[in-house]
Amino acid sequence: MACINVLGPGFGEVGSNFQPVTDTGIWILNVAMILGRLEYFTVLALFMPHFWHW
Repeated sequence: MACINVLGPGFGEVGSNFQPVTDTGIWILNVAMILGRLEYFTVLALFMPHFWHW
């Protein structure tokens, strides 16, 4: 939740750093941060066919 809302530090075990997270988990967190930063509706619009159809 900290990544998708761009809140800053995580909660619990990742409160101080993200070292315990696996490489796959880091990629998922990166995508969550990008989704949260670009706003959800902007990213969803990019994947809707109606958005690209004139």
